[in-house]
Amino acid sequence: MKIGASKWNGLLTKQADVISIDEENIMWKQGILGNSNPQTLLDKIVYLFGLNFALRSGGEHRNLTLDQLWIGENEQAPYLRYTEKISKTNQRGLKEFRVNPKCVTAYGSDDPKRCIVKLYQQYLSLRPEHAMSMVYLRPLIKPTEKMWYAAAPVGRNTLANTVKRLCEAAGFKGFFTNHSLRATCATRLFGSRVDEQLIAKTTGHRSNVIRAYTRSNTAQEAFVSSVIQGQSSSSTTVQSSKRPLSDDPDTTSDGKRRRSVHISLNINC
Repeated sequence: MKIGASKWNGLLTKQADVISIDEENIMWKQGILGNSNPQTLLDKIVYLFGLNFALRSGGEHRNLTLDQLWIGENEQAPYLRYTEKISKTNQRGLKEFRVNPKCVTAYGSDDPKRCIVKLYQQYLSLRPEHAMSMVYLRPLIKPTEKMWYAAAPVGRNTLANTVKRLCEAAGFKGFFTNHSLRATCATRLFGSRVDEQLIAKTTGHRSNVIRAYTRSNTAQEAFVSSVIQGQSSSSTTVQSSKRPLSDDPDTTSDGKRRRSVHISLNINC
């Protein structure tokens, strides 16, 4: 059993690769992420929702419904808010009765081609008026100017292979799945030194297992190596936060408790 486990360990613990900002920009430039036809617009919606809302690759994508998404606007900008129903860490049972469901807000960007709010509005306008509440609908083979999607959900396997198909089309090598979007979300937030409590609020984690979703990059590895070797290199740095991190993020420097505030994050590059 030990010998067999050692042989299969690498396969059993294989993690989905993170999509870098450079790789994401390549998909934008090549039109793999676009809105010129039904399929590319659907792919873009799946990609942006998975990235901004840190959705799991299984049921959270497949069971996503319209009532979980809300378009609004505040003093910051227009936004799209996602609220979970049931998730892996919150089954809405007796143990989770007092646990608030995950709620993540993604703000729109100045670039209309990458604005999650405008793209979602475009997607809604091209759906059948009386379509089912499932968010992801099947693209029509022969779309019209005002109708791009059928009143039927995307197939389970088709939806599950979205990120893999996009990365293969871009020529990326690695193990990419829909779960890569969740790992990319957590890794980008950790890389920008966002408070771990806010990261957990975005991903929906309720324990320190969230650290398993982070992936180090070569710049971080070079920085760690330089620190260990006692070297000081101006070219080997990592991005730091704009404020110092305290041991207790809810406590100020004078020991007083901070008020909890609602903070929204945008994971778009």
